[in-house]
Amino acid sequence: PQTEVEEESEELLAKDIYVLMQKGCRVSRNIRASWYFKNIQSKVRFQLPLELPIGGYELSLVSVIPSDNTPLSPDKTYNVCVEPHTFVTFLASIYRLAFILDISPSVISVDLDKNQVLYDDLLSTLNNCIRGLVKPFQIPGSSFIFKPELYVTVMVQTPIIQSKRNQVLVQGVQITEENVEEVLLSVKEKLKIFEQSLYLASRTVLTLSVSFNDIKEDDDIVLLKKNELIMTPEAGLVNMLRYGILSLQLLPENSCAGIIVITDGLVGLPDANLFESLLTQIRNSTISCSFLKIGSNQPDFGQYGFGHVPHVELMQFLATATFGAYIASCPKDDSSSFQPNIYHKALYFWNFQKGLEGFKYELTHHSDEDKTGLDNVRKKHLENIVLASIDSVISLRLREGYTIKEVKIINGGNTIEVKMVFPWRQYVRIEYVARSVWPLDSSVHKTNVEVIIEGSYAFLHEITCQKLTIRSHYRSANVQRFWQTITSVSQTDKLLAHLQSFSTNTNYYKIPESIRNGIPLFMVSQFNETSSTATLNTQLNLKDSALTNFASFWRPIVMLDTNIWQKWMHCHRIGLVLEHDMPLPKYLHIPNSSGRFHPIGCMQALTSLNSALREWCTFVLKENMSYIKFQDDKSPPSYFCVLRVIRISLKGPCMVLRLAFLGGTPSSVRKQVVDALLVKLQGLKFPHRGTQKAEKKSPSKDSDVQKKVRRKSPLMRDWAEINCCTLLIKPVEKILVRYNRVPRDMMIVDDPAKDEASVSITPQMSVSTLSAGSMFRMLSHYLCHQRWIWTIQQSSKVQVGMAFIGKVLQTLTKLRLQEGFHFAAAESGVVNLVLEVDMMDGDTNDNNEDDNCCKCVVQYVIFPPHTKTTRESISEDDEEEMETMEADGEIQIVTECWTEPQYGVCKNNTPERKHLDGLKSDQIAHAVSFVHSFLNFYILYTTYYIPIKIHILHITYLSQYTYNILHSYQNTHTTYYIPIKIHIQHITYLSKYTYNILHTYQNTHTTYYIPIKIHIQHITYLSKYTYYILHTYQNTHTTYYIPIKIHILHITYLSKNT
Repeated sequence: PQTEVEEESEELLAKDIYVLMQKGCRVSRNIRASWYFKNIQSKVRFQLPLELPIGGYELSLVSVIPSDNTPLSPDKTYNVCVEPHTFVTFLASIYRLAFILDISPSVISVDLDKNQVLYDDLLSTLNNCIRGLVKPFQIPGSSFIFKPELYVTVMVQTPIIQSKRNQVLVQGVQITEENVEEVLLSVKEKLKIFEQSLYLASRTVLTLSVSFNDIKEDDDIVLLKKNELIMTPEAGLVNMLRYGILSLQLLPENSCAGIIVITDGLVGLPDANLFESLLTQIRNSTISCSFLKIGSNQPDFGQYGFGHVPHVELMQFLATATFGAYIASCPKDDSSSFQPNIYHKALYFWNFQKGLEGFKYELTHHSDEDKTGLDNVRKKHLENIVLASIDSVISLRLREGYTIKEVKIINGGNTIEVKMVFPWRQYVRIEYVARSVWPLDSSVHKTNVEVIIEGSYAFLHEITCQKLTIRSHYRSANVQRFWQTITSVSQTDKLLAHLQSFSTNTNYYKIPESIRNGIPLFMVSQFNETSSTATLNTQLNLKDSALTNFASFWRPIVMLDTNIWQKWMHCHRIGLVLEHDMPLPKYLHIPNSSGRFHPIGCMQALTSLNSALREWCTFVLKENMSYIKFQDDKSPPSYFCVLRVIRISLKGPCMVLRLAFLGGTPSSVRKQVVDALLVKLQGLKFPHRGTQKAEKKSPSKDSDVQKKVRRKSPLMRDWAEINCCTLLIKPVEKILVRYNRVPRDMMIVDDPAKDEASVSITPQMSVSTLSAGSMFRMLSHYLCHQRWIWTIQQSSKVQVGMAFIGKVLQTLTKLRLQEGFHFAAAESGVVNLVLEVDMMDGDTNDNNEDDNCCKCVVQYVIFPPHTKTTRESISEDDEEEMETMEADGEIQIVTECWTEPQYGVCKNNTPERKHLDGLKSDQIAHAVSFVHSFLNFYILYTTYYIPIKIHILHITYLSQYTYNILHSYQNTHTTYYIPIKIHIQHITYLSKYTYNILHTYQNTHTTYYIPIKIHIQHITYLSKYTYYILHTYQNTHTTYYIPIKIHILHITYLSKNT
């Protein structure tokens, strides 16, 4: 839109205007407010578009409704007058929504009004909402059809801690009118499977609860054990919001984000500190939180049996505070018109009034939304002058969660007054009033501000009366948290004024010569490399006054926490993993003589990265940690960028580069800087080594032959062909599975830190918070997980040495590296490798593969050799199977695979992992881990019986009856422990035959079936019931062939090694 006015244009007073946020642009609340203030009381030239505008500006005006509701003509050009009372609605081109289904015990109650169980309402509400969202509609006042892209994740949340089932029903699917029914059917089927697993887990909980009642211990200890079975309502709400935040981080960026919780409303309010930190995280991430309530809305409270009273006020407050919506009943939209329905207005339409009043249900119905409350009391708390422009002050407040309440032009048109509101709780609001000169002048760095507290009399008396003694721990924490919020207003304003003074003082941007030569301004602490303390570098002249003034400006920036950068600056992130040093450490998987493991080294790649960042930046703020780059060569420079290197684990290969641009930096400038840095990082190669031979290039007449570059596998590349770092699209650091130590029981997938937690008595709220806050537990319910266990039986005749196990694990590691995995973390011998694969919808056109391609993160974890010394972890069924084996002295080799549950099928794989093509996310783990791990054992030994754990589905070809038994076992177990004794002579004789034949078929075959002869008696260790079935089968069959798919490239690689 342009502000130039032509005489032929017709003036138009706008009542409602609709603004579209363009695809691919990061449009924050600050940019939306800046557009509004830039065009307020001005005339914007506008012509009604006939189709959706693509490209151009970040924000495009697409529709205007005049004050007299006269329809506009597409043939005319209008001068639209934007007034302070004009209602501005913003629409996005891409939306990402996370639906959380609350399956708590209360949803199994009966709704007396609808005569049905509340649980049945969950799926119908989800179906109504998604079907309503995918419908195309016309933006009011326009004539074209608007159909934004919609990416959806659907997951369930249950307070039953014993439920180990994956809780994600579908992740990252792009829903359209064509595939909506197929996706909803898939969600329904997976929900039924989760239902069955939840039933089995609930039986366990009931049994354990009865047993706890018989325990003669202290009441607090019994309560602590019971809280390990089921969460409290407070922890359930926290978990739902945290799952929503995590799932949205894995969906496409540069889109409008929202969490939609479908619940019966029986949620509890967490303690003040946890609730405030969670709400701040949602606001900082620009996420809107909405609630769709199931059940009846009749005012008759007789239906609320057993204390089942929904917490409507809490849900309304969360929705209003995050610009979301609360809908008490979700109707089915059967209309065939292109008018926006209730779900479009609630979840697609965004305006500043949503943060004031919440979303108003415009349909005529009886709802529990309208509640009359007591009149609030107002009290002025603070009046101050902030030395910053009013647009930067408003930007800061918007990022903190404030919303614009009212805009006025006062004092004869010379002053602008902006009133903003921060809904701290449902009974307290903080009003922030900013005044400055009008029209806005970028050179004026002065804003008058007032802070007013508005709330109930009881609360204001509680926070102001010093003689009042508060005995309630919850209320005391609430008051303390409120004063921290009030105090932070002044502190953030001071830091804003400090940052905005960058270009006003020469001492702040004039770089001393010593700093310009590459010497860091601040030193890294020798005791703590990650410390945020700022100590001037002793190599500099500390008596230089110019250096002191220069350091005084940058000291607060180097000490600033990256988690709150977004309040003052525009933030970007670049995730990457460094390439490891070669060769691999000898004691990476097995301990040395002192019992310690060697870490993964990546010093060569890190050195190259730090050198590249020093060349990129204007000066080094803190050595190998923080860098500053000025955005232009002007004097004074207008903007600057801060880059901080964050190591996910100490000296680990996985890291994140956080970039922060000074507030007000144009998005085009930010995009240009980030893209240039990405190109620079992708071009980093390992430094040349003196011992490496240079390849001699022979001249060739055929230029086409010279242009062809032969692709080399990851393990066959030269030093100069290896990238120092691999860029990651997904935020891997958010879902990286890390173990501080090896779990005690490999048969149970549980948080290893839980065993180290203190067994001291804690209050109930603390226990529920701890249950909700376990990151490992959250990931174990979100990611797809499989674990494989091999047991090597030590006997008096055969001793298995650590050197042999180390070779097996090292070979296994090289196989993963050959497939394209990269080291992400290594702690206490537990090695985590990570890989990103492409996932696409099976119905996607090949022509649009790049546009519709999503990444899926695969993690492969290799544990060090684990000695099983007790039988406590073995289940009752396994005890009968293991009777012939020694319980103590068994050495276990354990690997596991964690896969992001991304929707679609795997595509675009390299030749080393072509066997992943066409697989879904829950099938990747089997293809990656099973076959290659199986081969590592028989290539070194020739006369030894090795019990091997094999996935159930690979040995269920015996009979249909056995298959049914094992298939039911598979639905409730994710770790398979099936020892099968195989004589090595039965499979080693195939090695020479395989080795010879593979050279012939290597170019035309990618998989090969190797029949392995196994005597029927060798596979009867499953259970006694299965043994009888097999014994009958044995009368007619004495030998059984198990076909195993083995990738050719891995066979030939292992054979050459052997």
